[in-house]
Amino acid sequence: MLLWGYLFSIIYMEHRIFTRLCFFLLIIPCGVVAQGKFPIKNVHGTARIKMEDEWGREYTKQKALEEAKLDALYNCFGEQVHRESNYYTNSDHGDSFVSRSSTNLRGVWIKTCGEPKYTEDTEVRNGINEIYITCHINGKARKLPPLAEINTKFLKCPNLNCEAQSYRFFDLEKMYLYFVSAADGYLSIFLQENDQVYRILPSEAMCEKKMCNAAKVIANKEYFLFDNQQQPPYFDVTLDPLELFLPDGYNEILNTIIIVFTQSKQSFSAPPLDAPTYDHLFEGYIPSTLTAKEFNKWIGDQKMADPMMQLKYYPITITNK
Repeated sequence: MLLWGYLFSIIYMEHRIFTRLCFFLLIIPCGVVAQGKFPIKNVHGTARIKMEDEWGREYTKQKALEEAKLDALYNCFGEQVHRESNYYTNSDHGDSFVSRSSTNLRGVWIKTCGEPKYTEDTEVRNGINEIYITCHINGKARKLPPLAEINTKFLKCPNLNCEAQSYRFFDLEKMYLYFVSAADGYLSIFLQENDQVYRILPSEAMCEKKMCNAAKVIANKEYFLFDNQQQPPYFDVTLDPLELFLPDGYNEILNTIIIVFTQSKQSFSAPPLDAPTYDHLFEGYIPSTLTAKEFNKWIGDQKMADPMMQLKYYPITITNK
């Protein structure tokens, strides 16, 4: 169960940052379904992922889904040649792969069409059965327009010297977020835990001041978000730090922070959120929520209408080690 303390300050996570990944790609052509400067296309992708011992089946399926989306974008739009890809080699088994970060690709995923299809197979290596999960996915995507550079860092104090390495935090540490954009725009931040998505920016206090859709940010201004000592406070509202903790029985957990930003002149609409609820144990509010399915539909609709929207996912790990 997720418990949020004073002004949504308690968070915990469920998955694990991947350390090794093995996938194979299937190239399938895509078709145009809308005309215009940045036409929307039907895209198809496949990824095959080895299930590591520490991952589990559901997390492996999630990684396969993410890589299948990247595969679909690569097949249809290719990579930006001036950017580097990330290479990994496992010297013990001779495995290697190229990981295509979503920022390297020329296209952006808009929405998933239908349900992804998963298959499972086994290979024997050095006398050990290794399980692989393959994901096939169909969706809609468009070519990326020129987008403003954005920079996000996760901090353990409101200072760039406190950056969390590999997005890892210890139990009961506070989390701050650094954000800067090369263009004016609108920002919203979410935290996904299993099937629930919590909106942590704009805050409930911002909604009371009629800033409930997204936070307006200024080009090249450095924001140290969730620093309640910031003077004057950003957006005329104090944002308390996010305090992270491990629930009983867990040594390491992970969820996902989702950054939504657009450089459009108008803000995007807020998603269909449930009302915040008060937690008497921690004397604070649990932020507004929606299901992961509702969030994906909302973000797909927003990206369909706004080619300038950017979406970034960051896995945040909490550990007691």
